[in-house]
Amino acid sequence: MRNQQNYQALQQIRSKRVGTNISKQLRQKYTHRNVRIVIGDTVKVVRGEYKGIEGKVTKIIIDKSSVAVEGIKKEKLKGGKFDVLIHSSNVIITSLNTDDKWRVRILENKDKPKAESKPKAESKPKAESKPKAESKREINRKNKRFAITVRPGSHPKNRSIPTALLLRDVLNVVTTLREAKSVIYNGKVTIDGIIRKSLHHSIGLMDVVELQGISDVYRLVPTHGHTLQPIKIETDEKSKKIVKVTSKTTIKGKKTQLGFHDGRTIITDNNVNVGDSCLIQIPEQKILDVIKLEKDSLVMVIKGVNTGKIGHINNINESTFTLSKRINLTIDKKKFEIPVDLVIVIGKEKPVIQIR
Repeated sequence: MRNQQNYQALQQIRSKRVGTNISKQLRQKYTHRNVRIVIGDTVKVVRGEYKGIEGKVTKIIIDKSSVAVEGIKKEKLKGGKFDVLIHSSNVIITSLNTDDKWRVRILENKDKPKAESKPKAESKPKAESKPKAESKREINRKNKRFAITVRPGSHPKNRSIPTALLLRDVLNVVTTLREAKSVIYNGKVTIDGIIRKSLHHSIGLMDVVELQGISDVYRLVPTHGHTLQPIKIETDEKSKKIVKVTSKTTIKGKKTQLGFHDGRTIITDNNVNVGDSCLIQIPEQKILDVIKLEKDSLVMVIKGVNTGKIGHINNINESTFTLSKRINLTIDKKKFEIPVDLVIVIGKEKPVIQIR
């Protein structure tokens, strides 16, 4: 296995391996034990047929991790001489080639003592201030021993939260992973009207979360610059969800199949285009309304610096050969041009569901 790793290694990695020990005198000067051999170094053979011979390196063969030493040659049968290659592990460096100033600088830096750092003034600990794992998620770092990742599912990994982390670190309804397992495995977590018993199930944009024994119902929406933030919604809102159309395909029988941002698909006869949004009833997956991506529509930014902000569309610019489809948007009396992929349509004059 080791030989296989050596022969299949990249060229720059194999080049670094053409190194050897340096003599005791050089070791005291530079405090290095070994360095990479370069042409011009003086080496001494310490093993093999040519043991004891000392000379300068004239050639380096990276593929064989070998070097050619001045004065070590063999005669050809037809006349002439050729270099004998010696493996780098069979020589030691007795004198370094110092023509390269960067090489000397690296060697000398190891010998310099570190500057004494000034003692820092003791600062008062901030109340309840903890570093964040990611600026777009309300998850504290270095607080819990075990972390959970999202497995492939309905939402992309970088825009979703696993069920266990949502319960423990976001909603704070449990304190340990063991408690989260008990809640999830007993079927007490419902997402979009379906009971989910996986710690790694991805919960993403506009998903509705219910917990058995708790009256609160949550919907994950972008807000305050965070991609995912749970908000409490009314009970009559838990059966409604906005989904963004990401694909449109014609299937057998000239029927239209729509693909949405959360991975679900629906076969429908409605006039819907990619970029539009649908208000659906969950878990039945029945389309209640189609919200068109058009002028004066109300959209929410779901990615980027303006995540969570809401504005009206002033104009739609169709895609070109180099640019994707874009919209001119007004947010807080400021105008922006933003790709359609970064927004989701949520209504005409006001949101069709509760998002605040």
